[in-house]
Amino acid sequence: TATPGWIADAKSLAVYNPAMLDLKVTGPGTPQQWQVSSAGTGGDYIYTGTIVPTQTTWRQVLNAQKYKVEINGFVITMDYNIQFDVSYESCTEDDDGNETCEPHSLTQNMTGRYTITVKGGEREFEVFEPNFTLTIHKTPEWQQIHAKDEYKNSKPNDWYAGEAILTHVNLEPRHKHPVSGKYPVILSATTWMREQGGVAAWMKRAKVKERPYWHQVSLNLVKSSETLWTGPKRDIPDPNHPGKYLLRNREKGVDDGVGRHDKTGQITMGDIWHGLQPGETYSVQALVSFKFGVDKGYRPFDKAATLGSQAADYKQQLTIIDNALSRVLNFTQIK
Repeated sequence: TATPGWIADAKSLAVYNPAMLDLKVTGPGTPQQWQVSSAGTGGDYIYTGTIVPTQTTWRQVLNAQKYKVEINGFVITMDYNIQFDVSYESCTEDDDGNETCEPHSLTQNMTGRYTITVKGGEREFEVFEPNFTLTIHKTPEWQQIHAKDEYKNSKPNDWYAGEAILTHVNLEPRHKHPVSGKYPVILSATTWMREQGGVAAWMKRAKVKERPYWHQVSLNLVKSSETLWTGPKRDIPDPNHPGKYLLRNREKGVDDGVGRHDKTGQITMGDIWHGLQPGETYSVQALVSFKFGVDKGYRPFDKAATLGSQAADYKQQLTIIDNALSRVLNFTQIK
């Protein structure tokens, strides 16, 4: 019967070769390596090099090379020496039946070596890219106007210059992690526009030389739910009645704000002469920061700086069909 003390003594005789093992991760990201004791009981090692995803969450392959974690094998040897001490008596019996016994002892050693070979191992794994979808929306008031104006062939992404452009960042079921089934965690979301304003048609006909205006605006969205980020709420004051409001608790659009200033004051995207022009197509972009330091979308204000594989999901295009102020003043358009 072995006692705990004996087991501990026996373990101290074990020799691990090599004493330190190489635990390493390779793949399309940043390689990383740790030294692990072969005599240890294991541990947790955090790999931070997953900078290159291999698949989207809906299993679209982005990089054919997978990540691989591997560790080398080792050998445990233990030399043993077992001593057997035997005590016994040898007895004889004479003719009269009397027994005579003599004590004896015997010592015998048994030596040898135990060898245990532990194989190394490796395992491949995928790194999934978090993503989102940007959508743009009209306010309820402008939905009514679009429903009854003269542009019968207008499309969902047709807008009036100066009409609010509501922007939403959405997480769809396909954005869930394919293993855990959880949505990625969004830390912040920003939508932005950078567009060149035009010159009104009558100014063009009159050959008025005017330097085009660049309009640059951004909007920090707020979390509405686990799967939706929207514009912040605001109250719209009544310019004719101080202290009163035309609308309360309405979502703010990305276009809300000043495109730029000049000597005459503020120039907005809805400006008839220098704002977004009818017949032209413009775009809204988004940048989303996920947990673990992952950014996806377009860096403000650079339409060429795309982060992520799904560029089409990170932006929305819209076409200007008229100017909002002209539309409101031109009541003949309402049927």
